[in-house]
Amino acid sequence: GATGAVGKVLVKELLENKTFDEVVTFGRRKVDDKDFNEEQKSKLKQEIIEDFGELPNNEEQRNMFTGFDAGFCCLGTTRKTAGSDEAFRRIDYQYVANIGEAAKEKGCPMFLYVSSIGADKNSWFLYPRTKGEIEAKLESLGFDKLIIFRPSVLDRGDDSRF
Repeated sequence: GATGAVGKVLVKELLENKTFDEVVTFGRRKVDDKDFNEEQKSKLKQEIIEDFGELPNNEEQRNMFTGFDAGFCCLGTTRKTAGSDEAFRRIDYQYVANIGEAAKEKGCPMFLYVSSIGADKNSWFLYPRTKGEIEAKLESLGFDKLIIFRPSVLDRGDDSRF
C-alpha cells in the first residue's frame, strides 16, 4: 500500500528518517518519487508484484522479502473501491496474509500493520470483521514484534471517499 493514503506518507517519513539506510516498497505500481530529493531517491528501492494473490506460489517474489529488520503494511481498500465483497476480502485479507507470511518466512522479526478502528473478527459487518480476521491471522504468524495501528477516518485530501 505504498501508493495509498497512509503508504505515501509513510514512505516519505521513512526516507527522511536517518534510522533507515534503505526503504523497499512492494506494490503493483511504483511510488511517484517526484517530490523526493536525490538522497531520498537513492534510499528507495521499488519492487513490483503485480498480483499479491500469487505470492505463495512464487518463490522468486517471496525471496524479495529476505533481509529486512521491519515490514510495514498499509495495504487496504474499501468495498466500494474494490467493487465486491470478494474483491475487498481478497485485498484486505488474502493479500495482507500473503505479505505477512512471506515476511515471516524470510525472517522479518517485526511487522507493522495499518488496520482500522473497530476491527473485530466477530463483527457482523464485512469491513471490521475482515480487519479483525487479518489482525488475528498476523498474530498467529508469531512475529517477534507485531504492531497494529487502528486509525479512524483517514484524511485523503482531494481523494476523499465520502
